Amino acid sequence: MSGWLDNVRCPSCTCECGCLAVVAEKRNMISSAAAGTLFFVGWWLYIDAMVACDSDDYHLAFMTCGIVGSLAFAM
Repeated sequence: MSGWLDNVRCPSCTCECGCLAVVAEKRNMISSAAAGTLFFVGWWLYIDAMVACDSDDYHLAFMTCGIVGSLAFAM
């Protein structure tokens, strides 16, 4: 199964450092770390909003997106 990042080609680098080769090698690790960070920030903001909100304004239906997102992240 090919991903959309498989079609992205890095431009040729004229420097001697080889920084683009390192990024290309570690693409899966970088994208996994970015996904985990976004997941964490999303839950952090959700919990912060839930704590700051009055209990009358909070409905359990708002938690559905978070539960489905957590299941999708685990899969």
